[in-house]
Amino acid sequence: SALAHAASDNSTEVQGGFSPLQEGPPSMLPCEIDRDHGLPHVTPEVTARVLSQCAAGTLRAHVIDCRYPHEYHGGHIRGAVNVFAPADL
Repeated sequence: SALAHAASDNSTEVQGGFSPLQEGPPSMLPCEIDRDHGLPHVTPEVTARVLSQCAAGTLRAHVIDCRYPHEYHGGHIRGAVNVFAPADL
């Protein structure tokens, strides 16, 4: 499946103690690590493919935007839910 678990070379493990991502499960979607910040993210191409499948009725998904609230309010995917604190998941 195109939406299989991320390959081991696309690890979602983050270096440093600042990231709440260390507390969560690995991503079910392929991720890339942002070179500037060292944080994993789903690529725009994967996001577009998932949203297209949802629109076609072949997939059900929830978009969880885990950015800081001020970033979310600056613009987000329609229907996305902002869950910034890992404890809220």
